[in-house]
Amino acid sequence: MIEGLKKLNEESENEIIVTVIGEVVFRDGQFGMLVMDEKKFNLNRIRLPSLIMSIATLF
Repeated sequence: MIEGLKKLNEESENEIIVTVIGEVVFRDGQFGMLVMDEKKFNLNRIRLPSLIMSIATLF
């Protein structure tokens, strides 16, 4: 998922603001996120299910 966000960020002129309850981890040479509460996982103030349904409106 982080790689997908990285790609979206590289292709977009807008910045992505990630809000989450969890932590960033570094394992096997890659960064990842442990999300503790998926209901609090937001990208530019949009919850993940809404983002998936309307990806074109975010960027």
